[in-house]
This record gives sequence, C-alpha cells and structure tokens, in this order.
Amino acid sequence: MKSTSTYWMRSMANEFKFDRNSQRYRISSGAGKGQFLSKEAVDALTQKTIRQAKDDLKTIGNLLLKRKISVGTWEEATAKTLKTIEINQYAIGKGGSGRLNQRDYGLIGQRLKEQYRYLRGFSEDLIAGKLTEGQLWQRLNLYAADTRHAYELARTESHAQDGYNWERRLRHARDSCSPCIDYAAQGWQAIRSLPNPGDRCTCGSSCKCTKEFAKEKPGDMLSRRWGMIGHRISHHLKAS
Repeated sequence: MKSTSTYWMRSMANEFKFDRNSQRYRISSGAGKGQFLSKEAVDALTQKTIRQAKDDLKTIGNLLLKRKISVGTWEEATAKTLKTIEINQYAIGKGGSGRLNQRDYGLIGQRLKEQYRYLRGFSEDLIAGKLTEGQLWQRLNLYAADTRHAYELARTESHAQDGYNWERRLRHARDSCSPCIDYAAQGWQAIRSLPNPGDRCTCGSSCKCTKEFAKEKPGDMLSRRWGMIGHRISHHLKAS
C-alpha cells in the first residue's frame, strides 16, 4: 500500500523553506511568499500527518479484519507505515528531510525500535484473540498520535544544531499533569535536559505543553543588557 503522506511531504518541501536563524518556515511562493508560517499552521501540518497516519493504519486494519491479509502481513505493513510517519513528523520538526543527519536517523531508529517492540506484542494479542475490534482501532489511533513525539524531539535537535543552548517547558492546558507542572517550574535549563512534550508525563500524546528555546539564557542576557546601559549612562554623566 502506498502511503498518502509520502506525496504530501514532497509537496510540502516545495511550498515552504526553513529559516535556520528563526527556526521557522517561510512560504516559498504565491501572495504570501517570504512570510513566516504561523505556529498554528505548523501544528495543523503535524495534525494532518497524524490524520493521514490513522487513515493508512485503518486501511491496513480493515484488510486484516476482512481476513484478506495475515497477522504477519498486517504487522509488516503497519511497521512500514509507522516508519514513514515517524520520519515525516521528525522532518517537519527538523526543518525538512534535507536537514536530517546521522544522529537524527539514529534517534528515529531508537523510537522505531520501541514502536516495533510494542507492535510485536500487539500482534501476539491479535493471534491470541485478546482484542476486540474496538480495541484494535483504539491502539492504532494511539500509535498514530504517538508520532507527534517525533516532531517534538526533532524541534529540540534542530535548535541544538543551530546554536540554541537553552530550553524551557511551557504549559498551555489548565489541567496539566503533575510531571508537566514540575517541568515548567524548572524554568530555563540546558538544551536536551528537559523531557520533550508528551514524554515522561501522564498526558502522553494528549500533552499540550511546548518548548521554548534561546541561544543565551534570558536572565543572563538581560543582566548583560542592563550592564551595557548602565555603562553608557555612567559614561554620559562623566562626559557632561
């Protein structure tokens, strides 16, 4: 089965270009050429990828339920789909597939290894008849939603690669879980120190937190700026 997301990712590469300094996408053509793509629009792109993943996984699942493929064939096709979606989500977060390096593929591989381990258990449960049709769809939807973590991981890697040294967690939900509240309370930390949104928290794929990044620790930057201003004022007073 051909993944619908593969063609879409190629189309996206033609529509947007990644700006390394701002870590944002710019529109490549049309009336909005050169303008930044809003954060809401990028989030919509990741959600579109998840929806397409759900569609692809549903197609494979229906073939299994109709007994047109074996559990083994289903597992293989599902694994291939998850790999495609993971890479696509990661590429969106990193600034495009052309920016992926050896480290990135290693991180993707680590995530996929864990996904495949769960998928094998999934197959064993199907063979044993332990899952209802509803449970099948629920698990597949969770697999698709979990690919959002690849996007968040890639954002951190992209900022680290391009000279950002600090990060902090921001909460956007009124009812964040306790771990997310703790992460946000830690403020600015060295980049890659804090878990990415959705990781090591009970919110999981429903996590609404985001990360903010900075090249210099904001408190230190502010102190330096005030120091420069104070020096200029002192110099001006002496001159007068």
